[in-house]
Amino acid sequence: MKKHELKELVKEKIKEARGVTDLIKMLDLVSSGGNSKRIKKIIEEEKLDTTHFYKKTEKIRLYPLIDKNCIICNSIFTTKLGHRREQKYCSPTCSNKDRVVSKETLAKLSLITIKQHKFKELEKKYGSNVVGVAFELISKGNRIKEVSEKTLITINDIKILYRIYKSESSDNMYGDIDKKLIKDFYFDCKSIKKTAKHFSCSREYVKKVIDYENLPKPKKVPNSEAVISWRRRRKVELVEYKGGECKCCGYKKSLSVLQFHHIDPNEKDFNIGASTLSVEKLKFGVDKCLLVCANCHLEIHEEMRNNNGVSEKVNNALK
Repeated sequence: MKKHELKELVKEKIKEARGVTDLIKMLDLVSSGGNSKRIKKIIEEEKLDTTHFYKKTEKIRLYPLIDKNCIICNSIFTTKLGHRREQKYCSPTCSNKDRVVSKETLAKLSLITIKQHKFKELEKKYGSNVVGVAFELISKGNRIKEVSEKTLITINDIKILYRIYKSESSDNMYGDIDKKLIKDFYFDCKSIKKTAKHFSCSREYVKKVIDYENLPKPKKVPNSEAVISWRRRRKVELVEYKGGECKCCGYKKSLSVLQFHHIDPNEKDFNIGASTLSVEKLKFGVDKCLLVCANCHLEIHEEMRNNNGVSEKVNNALK
């Protein structure tokens, strides 16, 4: 449709229409952005009256907004009047401060030992009432994230509370076990894991019984020494596996003198002395070797250099 034809039709039908979309329908046009823009442009150019067009009225609020003072900190905040979630506090922290903790939870908190210094630090940081609320939620079986959202305590601090709750509740769970037996068993084996497994209790309970925090800790062995001792133990097993003596001359006095010689160098997969594999895997490599002393090993390599890779000592040892 041409512009001058559209102008005349808009002037005729504008008084009957309630809006631009209604006008498009009356003119039998396709309801699109292009047609609505053309009609709006004509209305602006011709300065046509659009006061009778339909206008969206503002929604009436069922619950008007009002300003209130917080009961705890007396700060001003807005809330919906008469709504079922009408707020009394400005934030969850204030609501947790005014929340009532049950008598059972307060009794449990009073029984917590003085050694739980972390618990006292949390009380100073968040307040005793807020920590009590979190402790009560944990005892009811709520998850860590849920407790942190409700009490606004960080997840790391709630994990500490959870550990304290678990250690305190373990006294009731394992109260029948004699603590002296646990101590004696631990000081014999020096292993918390084995002690917990023997008495069917948690490792935290064992640590609490033996007072693990105040026990003198053994000095850590350097990594280099640990590797050397591990390689020595591994060599003892492999030498015993291969007979424990030189196959050429029968030498067996010193372990450090005995060495492994690969019979076929092409079948060598790895260096046995420098590898970090398990003993079971190393045995597959040792099966391809001959156990000899250092002197015989040097003589074998000299024979191989002179005789194009053939050694009489190896052939005699294999017979």
